[in-house]
Amino acid sequence: MGEVVNDEPNRNDPCPKGERVAIYGSLRCKYSEVVADAGIVLHYPQVDGIYQPISAEPLRKLLRQKGYSFRGQSGGTLIEIDSSTFRIWNDQRDRTDITFRFTYQVTVPRQPETKINVFEIERDWT
Repeated sequence: MGEVVNDEPNRNDPCPKGERVAIYGSLRCKYSEVVADAGIVLHYPQVDGIYQPISAEPLRKLLRQKGYSFRGQSGGTLIEIDSSTFRIWNDQRDRTDITFRFTYQVTVPRQPETKINVFEIERDWT
């Protein structure tokens, strides 16, 4: 009964995004997709009063290599970064701002539902 069926969402899953369902024994769980905006600020080190810029290219290359998605090492949560929202601004002299939108899925357990075991059938179908 404790066996997990369909515990990871599949890209070919016929269920629409945010509506994926997994069965944990007799308890049904629903995957809800969370959309979040993130920002990273790279503050430049200052040497002799002059800011030394930090390149954001290694991060951009890493994201391209990974297909803009990462799986967490401890919990296994898959984070997908929307590449169309990935922006790098270096218009400030003391920092670089990086912003993007990402999605991940969380499990929302449902309360057990009572099953209907008694049905009333009408016999006059004419």
